Amino acid sequence: MKTSPQLQTLVSDAQRRIHEISIDEVHERQDRGEPRFEIVDVRDEDAWCAGHIPGARHLAQGVLELDVAKAIPDTIGEVVVYGERGLQSLLAATTLRQKGYSNVSSLAGGWQQWISGGGEIEK
Repeated sequence: MKTSPQLQTLVSDAQRRIHEISIDEVHERQDRGEPRFEIVDVRDEDAWCAGHIPGARHLAQGVLELDVAKAIPDTIGEVVVYGERGLQSLLAATTLRQKGYSNVSSLAGGWQQWISGGGEIEK
């Protein structure tokens, strides 16, 4: 997928500022029962309905700025955001940071990496 120079700049900046968490790290943390972290799917409605990470909350990137305060309580310790391939989630995580969420990670490789890594799917 070809991206514009402006988008490339935004993504490069986000990659420097946002922690990318691997699929393996998410699995390990879930297996250890670590303190609650919220997984947020920022893909569109059709993608969400086709399948998503079990326990994830859907908050499409298009409404993220409007509904985030209602959808994700500020008592959540950490938010892990994922999109289709990781790019969308980096930008969404940047938006969450701007909204005051300090502990935000982007799922490296997004939904595609979750699927190829054998992650469970909920419909």
